[in-house]
Amino acid sequence: MLQINPNFFNKKTGKLKNVDNYEVGTELNETMERLRGYIISSYNNANIDANICDKHWFEGVLNTFFNRVGKNNLEYLVEYAYSYIKKMPIKTNKNGTIGCAKGTIVRYISMIRKLDSFEKARKRKYKITDVGLTFRDDYLKFLVNELNHGENTAGRYINFVKTICLDAKRNEIKVHPQLESVRGFIKKQLKSL
Repeated sequence: MLQINPNFFNKKTGKLKNVDNYEVGTELNETMERLRGYIISSYNNANIDANICDKHWFEGVLNTFFNRVGKNNLEYLVEYAYSYIKKMPIKTNKNGTIGCAKGTIVRYISMIRKLDSFEKARKRKYKITDVGLTFRDDYLKFLVNELNHGENTAGRYINFVKTICLDAKRNEIKVHPQLESVRGFIKKQLKSL
């Protein structure tokens, strides 16, 4: 972890000041420069690959730079959902084709943002193991009552969460025992004459 005493940090230059008074000042300045270069390089690569650069992407970049990357991050619902999206271009479909449409990825990103909003509203991060019937009911109420989504849209979002969790299960990540009972829905429209 990179920690700097605020008394030794120059906000204008973004570097340490009074390096003579600080034993590891030169080393910290070098680490900060390497980090800056790594972030810029990662950002440029993400843009080339058309990846989304948001807080989850940034956390991943920092975790990689500081060698803090581990399977534990994938135990969280939103982090696993982003991992799922990254695999979509090489995913094998039921009909034997590979990949998916760009619009599908955009819809999935939108769904992840709803999950992120849900976590912020509830002031907690959900794990894959939290997705049971209680989660489903709470998330459904959030989508319908707080975000004013229609029932069909909310039902699709529930299906999306279950899809993510089933993929996690296939990748040997522990899931909630009630996951199989979690169901989305589509409300049938009555046809008018």
